Amino acid sequence: MYDILKTIVHPVIIESSDSNYPYWGMGTAFIAQWGQYIFLISAKHIWKNQGITTENFRVILRESQKTLIFDREAIFKDAHSPEGDLVILRIHPETYETLSRLGIHWMDLNIEIKNTNPASEVHLVAGYPANLRDYDYENQRIIATLIVLVGEKTPPQINGLETLTIGRQAERECNDYNGYSGSPVIRYANDEMEFSGMVVMGTETSKLLHFIPAEQIIHYLHKLENMEATNKFL
Repeated sequence: MYDILKTIVHPVIIESSDSNYPYWGMGTAFIAQWGQYIFLISAKHIWKNQGITTENFRVILRESQKTLIFDREAIFKDAHSPEGDLVILRIHPETYETLSRLGIHWMDLNIEIKNTNPASEVHLVAGYPANLRDYDYENQRIIATLIVLVGEKTPPQINGLETLTIGRQAERECNDYNGYSGSPVIRYANDEMEFSGMVVMGTETSKLLHFIPAEQIIHYLHKLENMEATNKFL
């Protein structure tokens, strides 16, 4: 599962105009399917805080050094509440076959799994913490380690968001939640994955991560479909 997640979940990379230091950035993004299209989804505050635009934003696909190509952009500027902290980019449909050949995967947001043994159910958060990211400019390498956190849902503490208490890491130790904004939250049971939402804030001291629930993200995807129908993209 970890290897599959690495092809779904990607570090946010910003291209620099400085040829000596061509890349930088912080945050996480993931690829998901809704209907007949595939989208990249991340957190709006990542873009706002780092001055990201579609011109300098890159998702570099591992060893291939290829990057995603987008044909639609939806940043919901009218949403001031935490559950509107979203950027949704549609990946160009003509590239789907190439991405599949490269071994890139995407989550189907329509999948709902049944769990007959609640004790075996966990919630996973897959993201790229800032303290495990580096740039080897001399050898032109981006170093980013995907860390999967394991948690359980607890009573929500922020209006419009769901909350996880993180208990342990599925991979190496991580005590820094900086960089997890934009990470998908995944309900895992019966060896299946179900999309639960996207992280927008958290604190290491409390071991809490707060995330936009899946149904709210799907609501915005419906809005995006309407934007497509009325040609109201940015």
